[in-house]
Amino acid sequence: MTGEQVTSFLSRLLTSGLKKHCTVTGDLRQLPASEFSKGTGPEGEYYKVAFSLGLVFGAGGIEFRFLSQGKVIGAANCGYF
Repeated sequence: MTGEQVTSFLSRLLTSGLKKHCTVTGDLRQLPASEFSKGTGPEGEYYKVAFSLGLVFGAGGIEFRFLSQGKVIGAANCGYF
């Protein structure tokens, strides 16, 4: 198997049976240009930014927080099923 085939296989193995419950988005326009770094990949240039995903567990569900430099720049709530 090639490296790409192994990656594809592991991705399917690890994500089979998972269900999407919410989408977390963040407004990256809030970040200063210094937070971004440029990279180059097989499909050309791209920008990358370091972020953290915070989780807050509550009685009604989980709040997912998209964080950059400790600042919340996006959030989504997901109720328990």
